[in-house]
Amino acid sequence: MGARRAVDIPVVALAVLEQHHLVIRGAVDGVAFRVWILNVARTMQITGEARFPEPGVCEVVAQGGRFALRQFAATCRRGPSAGVVASVSDAREPIEKHLFEFAMPR
Repeated sequence: MGARRAVDIPVVALAVLEQHHLVIRGAVDGVAFRVWILNVARTMQITGEARFPEPGVCEVVAQGGRFALRQFAATCRRGPSAGVVASVSDAREPIEKHLFEFAMPR
C-alpha cells in the first residue's frame, strides 16, 4: 500500500444562509422594475426569484447572508428612481430549496 498524502482543503468562511419573502407594492409596472431588482440582487450576491402576481405587486423569495438580505430589503424600500414603492413586507422563512441564481419566472 502506498502512503497517503494529506490534502489541503481551503477553509471558506460562509455566511449563514437565510431566506426572506418580500412583497413590494407600489408603482412597479412599466418602470423597468424587473431589470432593476435583478441587477440589485446580482450586485448584492442574492439568489432567489421574483414574480409579479398582479399589477403593482412584486413578490421576491431571496436567499443570502443576513447582512446582504437587510441591505437588499432596504434598497427595495427605496426602489428605482423611476418607480414609487408604497410598502415592503419582509418575512424570514425556512429554506425549502437552495436557489443558485436570481430568476424571473413568468
